[in-house]
Amino acid sequence: MQFLVEMKLADSGRAATPQEGLEFIEHYVLPSLEACKRLLAEGRIRAGGPMSGTIGLAMIVEAGSARELDDLIESLPLWPRMRTPRQYGCTRAWGAGAAGATRSS
Repeated sequence: MQFLVEMKLADSGRAATPQEGLEFIEHYVLPSLEACKRLLAEGRIRAGGPMSGTIGLAMIVEAGSARELDDLIESLPLWPRMRTPRQYGCTRAWGAGAAGATRSS
């Protein structure tokens, strides 16, 4: 199943000084982006990128269960500094397979 995941920087995750900001980028952001690249290559992340208007990421994740999804998200170094308020289950109903779908009344 595919899930739409939104991760936004928590207020408590914000850096208070330029040095903290640099450490945040080096220890959380860059390693998380590398992990996302690897997960994309493995097919576990299907699509994603930065969110507009906020400090955050949105991604479509392929996972067999909610637990598997949680494990994947929690494996990202950024996860403890982020809010992940919603994880939506996605279907492929609007994708290529929907051409032959019918709507019942």
